[in-house]
Amino acid sequence: MYVVKHALKNLLRNKSRNVLLGVIIFVIITAVTVTLTIFSASGIVISETRYDLERMVRVVAMQVIYGEEMLSIEQFQVFAESEYLKGADIKENHTGINGIEAIYYLKHPKDLNDFEIELRNKGLPDNYSVVSEEKSFENVAGHLENLHKLTLTF
Repeated sequence: MYVVKHALKNLLRNKSRNVLLGVIIFVIITAVTVTLTIFSASGIVISETRYDLERMVRVVAMQVIYGEEMLSIEQFQVFAESEYLKGADIKENHTGINGIEAIYYLKHPKDLNDFEIELRNKGLPDNYSVVSEEKSFENVAGHLENLHKLTLTF
C-alpha cells in the first residue's frame, strides 16, 4: 500500500512531465501499430502478386524466321484447351510479331514445364518460347517490397 500511495503522489507532482511521457508512449504505440499493419498487408499483397504472376504465361517468338508462317489466333485457342490452364485471354492487336496477344493462366505455377511440353506436342514451333510473367514482378511490386523491408527495419 505504501508503494501505491507514493506512486500516485509522484504522478500528481510531475503532471506536465507525465503527460508528455504519455503522449510520447501513445505516439510510439500508434507508429508501431501502423508499421505492423503495413508490414503484414504488404507481405500478403507481395505473396499474392508473386503467385499470380507466376501463373501468367505468354507464348513469345524468340526470333523471327523469314518465310515461316506466324501462329494464327486459332492455334493460340487450341493451345488454350489444356488441363493445366485455369483460363486464357487471347486477343488480336496490331503490335508485336504475331499481332496476337495471348496470356494463359496456369492452375499452378509448377505446371509451366508440363504446359510447354503440351504446347510443343500441339505444334508450337521451336522459335517460340513459353515464358512466365514472374520476371515482371520487380516492375509490379518492387516498390511495395522495398516498403515491406523498410517497415521491418522500423
